[in-house]
Amino acid sequence: MLECPRRLLTRLLPLLQRLGKLLDTGQPLEFSVMRLKDMINEFTLHHPQARYLLVGHSLGGRITFDYVARYHLEKPGCIKGVITLNSPLAGLSHKRVDIFKSFYAVWGSPAVKQLMAEYQLRNDSGIIRRKNKTACRMIEAGIYLATFGTRQDSIVNPSLASLTDGQGNPLTKGYIVSADLLSVFRDLFSHFDILYHERIADYIIQVYCYPSNGTDT
Repeated sequence: MLECPRRLLTRLLPLLQRLGKLLDTGQPLEFSVMRLKDMINEFTLHHPQARYLLVGHSLGGRITFDYVARYHLEKPGCIKGVITLNSPLAGLSHKRVDIFKSFYAVWGSPAVKQLMAEYQLRNDSGIIRRKNKTACRMIEAGIYLATFGTRQDSIVNPSLASLTDGQGNPLTKGYIVSADLLSVFRDLFSHFDILYHERIADYIIQVYCYPSNGTDT
């Protein structure tokens, strides 16, 4: 029954990669969060019955997480859930940023600098503790939350794409996937390969169609 929507989603997910490159201005994260808020408010104005499962890849996942954390923790309202794919929820390693900013200007942008600062200060500033608390509040509010990472991702380490408690146990649903060995020809850094995972596409469709049941992992 899910075959048709799954095929559609596997075609749409790669478009996120190309669209993200067009829209990625590197502006401060708060600006992007406000832009997402305006987009959802405008759509909801014309479609008041709309309910949203927000799926974001890379920085897009971080933006969706921050948006829900800021505007929907107390009243989920139209938000059914959030699914992030290779997203820097816990910041970005400055070592990786130093490598990539020589090739792409966006890696020296305000958004990336903010993520790098979060990573460097993660243990001293309580950032991770607040992120974990926010994730727990989302789940308690009935918002479905799943985070995915790629084991071979050279841009966002999978440990930064997920949220765990003090014992290393995951706080959200989702899991770490492995990149296809042949994907190196399509994605040298294994950062975008997750957009082509049919298993991930199936997962998203299952959550959208049956949010009350969710999935086991």
